[in-house]
Amino acid sequence: MGYEIMYKKVFLKATNEAGVDLYTPVCLMGPNNVTQQHWTGNRYSERRCRDWTLMLNALALNKEGLYDKFAHMMQPNRADCEMWKNGSRWVYGKDIRRWLDSGIASAVTIEDLLKANHRTGFSCRVLYYKNAEDMRLTSASECEVIVRDTKSFLAWAESAKFKEKELNKNNKTDVFFEIDFMSEDIRMPSRKPRGHEKVLIKEGRRYVEEIEYKNEAGKNIPHSVCMTSDVKDAKEFTFEEAAAIQNDFSMVFPSLRKTRLVSTKVQSKPFDAIIAFEDVDGTEKFVAKNTRSRLFVALDEEGAKRYADKSSAQKVCAALNEKRYSRSVKNGSFRVKFLIPC
Repeated sequence: MGYEIMYKKVFLKATNEAGVDLYTPVCLMGPNNVTQQHWTGNRYSERRCRDWTLMLNALALNKEGLYDKFAHMMQPNRADCEMWKNGSRWVYGKDIRRWLDSGIASAVTIEDLLKANHRTGFSCRVLYYKNAEDMRLTSASECEVIVRDTKSFLAWAESAKFKEKELNKNNKTDVFFEIDFMSEDIRMPSRKPRGHEKVLIKEGRRYVEEIEYKNEAGKNIPHSVCMTSDVKDAKEFTFEEAAAIQNDFSMVFPSLRKTRLVSTKVQSKPFDAIIAFEDVDGTEKFVAKNTRSRLFVALDEEGAKRYADKSSAQKVCAALNEKRYSRSVKNGSFRVKFLIPC
């Protein structure tokens, strides 16, 4: 069975002259049954096709307009229909409203997105079929632009919608709006936490502990970064300092592009809860990592994943006990254990 897989989503937010917020959902998607050759840095490998897609041609719509565009997916009789996969998890019709609300809440402006990714612009154009016999997509050259800010994006959106009406009136053809970020590796801008609390810089399961700079031509340039897996040793930053560091280090150290900012409140949590279980031979083992499709095992407590507190560990534990494992795991044996007995 063929279906679509969504890998990333970016909701663009543009405020027009009337002060109305307009949203555009752009998603990195592709079919599950079509593959392509992909360059991984030193060789080609085969993977599923994917590309940036403007969902349902929903270009620069207000909140209600966005709901109307997706209304056919949210009908009661389609509540349990599979729409697409988000990673390895299905998104059903009943999830669409929540998916839209989440995208609207996390929407970013063009300026912030370009700054976070060290870009000066991205490509926008209008594609259409000339006629029913010719299935090659044609680009409307007058609507091909490089968008550099909100003003130019809204101007393109207006011209693109006008072109769509013109083409539909004359040719009754399918028209598609295309927004191409020209890279799959798009980083979302960091958001300032509520209040005036400080933040930590996190990358995977590690935190920034110390940063060294070197002076070049009178400027302090990031030179090296020291990471730690112990949240207690992580260095605290103000949001402004952390955002600047993210911006600088993503240029010098590309591997740190996926860093995110977390509240310093996590340092006050014990992080001493782990999840233990038994294998079919009765030997105690531990959860090192848990994904939707795989369970990674640690042989001792040192390699086990630490959870922030008892409640978060219990939540994961309950979900694991509901699953059924076919190999060496004794089903239903997952339990919370503490490194420091309480």
